[in-house]
Amino acid sequence: MNTASYSELPAMFQRHAPPYLAERATGDVVVSAEGASLHLADGRTLLDAASGGFGYGVSPVVEAVQAQLRRLPLSNRVLISRTLAELVVELDKLCPTPLSVSYVCNSGDEAFEGALKLAKGLNPRRNRLLVVAGSRPGSLSYGTLLAGIGAGYLDALGMEVVPIRPNDSASLAGSLDRSTLAVVYEPVIRERGLCRLEAAFLTEMRRGCDTHGCLMIASELHTGLGFAGTPLGISLTGVVPDALVLGDALGGGQIGVGVYVTSKAINDAVYGGRNPSLHGSTTGGNPASCVAATVALRHLARERIAQRQEGLGRAFTERFASRAANPESLIRNYQVCGGLVSVELPGPAPADRLWRECLGAGLLLQRPRDRWLYLAPPLTVSEREWEQVLQRLQRGCERAGCEPAALREVV
Repeated sequence: MNTASYSELPAMFQRHAPPYLAERATGDVVVSAEGASLHLADGRTLLDAASGGFGYGVSPVVEAVQAQLRRLPLSNRVLISRTLAELVVELDKLCPTPLSVSYVCNSGDEAFEGALKLAKGLNPRRNRLLVVAGSRPGSLSYGTLLAGIGAGYLDALGMEVVPIRPNDSASLAGSLDRSTLAVVYEPVIRERGLCRLEAAFLTEMRRGCDTHGCLMIASELHTGLGFAGTPLGISLTGVVPDALVLGDALGGGQIGVGVYVTSKAINDAVYGGRNPSLHGSTTGGNPASCVAATVALRHLARERIAQRQEGLGRAFTERFASRAANPESLIRNYQVCGGLVSVELPGPAPADRLWRECLGAGLLLQRPRDRWLYLAPPLTVSEREWEQVLQRLQRGCERAGCEPAALREVV
C-alpha cells in the first residue's frame, strides 16, 4: 500500500496525470464526503455546487450496494440477475410511453454512444448528425464531436455534424432530410446562460424525425432525475424522443451506471432477437450498479427530489434578484431551471475572480465558461446546505470587490 502523505499527493498527481487534468485540478485532496459536503485533507469543507451528481453517502444506496457487493457484484448478460430486472422495471415506470426498453451501460457517456449505434443500426448508410448548439451529450468520441470539441482530431469518425440554433424551428426544418441519422439535444442548454427548449421547437423536431425516419435523441445527463425541477427534463414540454439517455446521478453517488431507453418498435427494428450487447458493454448492467440505480430512483421518488430542486431555484431568486437588478452589482443576470442556475458576470475576468473567491470561501463551482458561472448541486443537497451555498456565493461576490455596500448582507 502506498503510504504517501496527503501533502505529497498533489505533486504525485501532477507528475503522472494527463496535462489537461493536472491543470484543472485545484490541488485540494478530498478524503470523505456526505450530502453535498466534501471534507478535505487540510480540515476544510467544500460545498459541492458543481458535480450535478446524486449526492454523497446517501444511506439507503450505500447499504444496498454494500449488501450486493458481498452477495454478487459482477455477472454477465447470459445470466439474468434480479437487480437488472428490477432496474429496467423502475426505468419503465419513470419514462413516458412508448419508451420501455432499456440498455444498461457503465456510464451515461457510454449510453449515449450506444444510442447513436441504435440510430446507425436503423439507418446504416446515413452519417449526418444534427445537434442543438450548446448541447453536451457526453465526453466520449461522439459526444465530444457533437459538443464541438476537438473536431479536427475526430474527422475519422466519418460524421457530418450540423449545429442548430436552440428554438430555431425554421433552421431545424430546413436541415432535416433523408440523410439525417439523428437529432441530438438536451432539454435545457447550458450555454451563455440557461436555454429551455420550447415545445414548438421540439414538436417540429418530432415531426421532422418522423417524416425522415431518423432518431430523436435526448441526452438527460444534466437535466434528468430531478435537476430541472421535473423527474425528467423532457417533462418540461411533454414531447417524447425516440431514445432517452440517463447517467451520472443514476448511480446514486456510488457506482457509474448509464442507460438509454427506447421504444420496443425501434429496438426490435434494429436488433430483433439479437443481443444489444453487440454494442459491447463488458460489465454494463452488473448487479452492483443496477442495485445502486434502482435504490437511487426509488429514493428520488420517495423524497420528492424534483420538487425540492425546484425549491432551490426559488431560494436563489429570493436572495439574488435584487443584485441582478442593480447595475453596480457583480451579478448582471441569472437564470434558474429547477436546481440548475446560471450567473452572468461582466466578463471572463470577473467570472474567474468570483470562481476563485468562492473556492476560497468554501464553495466549489464549475469553472466559468466565458462570463457565465453555473451552479449544479447534487440532487440530494439539503435545504441547510443550499442556504450555505448561497451564503458562500454571496461572500464570494463581496470578496471579489464588486458588490456595492448597499447590497451586502450579514452572513
